Amino acid sequence: GLTIDYTFYERVKLILADHQATIDSEDFGADVTLYAYLPVNQLENLTAMIQNLTAGQASPLVLARVDG
Repeated sequence: GLTIDYTFYERVKLILADHQATIDSEDFGADVTLYAYLPVNQLENLTAMIQNLTAGQASPLVLARVDG
């Protein structure tokens, strides 16, 4: 899962798409929380890009790993 400020929402969706992620669900409250599936080999680079974009305010949290 990834919780971000609304100001980052569109850019984060583009970053996720660039990293072969599929958004499973989105929760809109005070912030936006995205749940997505992506290849494990994309996680490190995705994390760096999200942290860079948000000045370290957000990082993806791995909730589960799926083999296959």
